[in-house]
Amino acid sequence: MYTNKEIEGFTTLISPEAIGKSVQAIIQIGNLKCGCRHFEEKIKEEEAILECHRVTGTSSYFMKTAVSTT
Repeated sequence: MYTNKEIEGFTTLISPEAIGKSVQAIIQIGNLKCGCRHFEEKIKEEEAILECHRVTGTSSYFMKTAVSTT
């Protein structure tokens, strides 16, 4: 039997098509005009963003999104 110490979380996978979000895209973000923490707080409010990865190099972030249309 597992205790709470071994279980780190649960995941639910929902088909994007089933909820009308059939268009997925990877967005590259660079040259932010605000601080990284401010940017990260703002995107937490966006339902369309599935993942956000802060990276090194010429880009600052890569985001995976799901939306209904282009």
